[in-house]
Amino acid sequence: MNIPAENRKTPRSAVLRINSKRLNLANSAQVSQEGEDLIAAGATELVVDCSTVTMVDSSGIGTLVGLRKKIGEGGNIVLRSPQPFVRKVLHLTKTDTLFEIR
Repeated sequence: MNIPAENRKTPRSAVLRINSKRLNLANSAQVSQEGEDLIAAGATELVVDCSTVTMVDSSGIGTLVGLRKKIGEGGNIVLRSPQPFVRKVLHLTKTDTLFEIR
């Protein structure tokens, strides 16, 4: 089957909503698994809705970085609506450059 080039390059987007005020050791494994499942199902753009997250620790940052590695060079991780503290932690850890922040 011959698929037009623009269709092959269109990202398949999926949204992962974090329904917690924290992204930390307590829930990072679950968030990671859900994100990995979406990527395995074919998502090339994973939008992580961070709008409710007010606190993130090193486990949470590690989870986001792990998802970035999992999606690979041809994919994109978008962090949607991160709160000021989350943005600050991303900036301080220099991981903000790994993600598109909207």
